[in-house]
Amino acid sequence: MNKASKILLGLIALAAGIGLLFSNGAALADGLMAGTRSGIPLGSLVGVIAGLMGIGGAADLLGPPRAPAPKKETIANSKWAARAHLDKHGIGES
Repeated sequence: MNKASKILLGLIALAAGIGLLFSNGAALADGLMAGTRSGIPLGSLVGVIAGLMGIGGAADLLGPPRAPAPKKETIANSKWAARAHLDKHGIGES
C-alpha cells in the first residue's frame, strides 16, 4: 500500500470513527439518562465500539511506520550451539 492511499484510508477511517463515536455516544447517553430503566441500547453500544475501532485503525494508518523486529541469534540448536553461547546466555545443564 503506497503512502497516499494509506493517508486517504486513514482520514476516511478517522472521519467515520469520529462520526460513529459521537452520534452513537449521544444516543447511548440519551438512552441512559432517559430514566426509563430499559438498559443500555445495544445498537448504540456497538456503534461506540465501532467508532473506537475506526479511530484506532486511523491511528495505525496515520502513525509512524513500525520498526522491524530485531533479529535474534539462535543459540540452542542442539549440536550447533557452542559452549560459549550456552554460558553467555545462562543455559545450564539439568
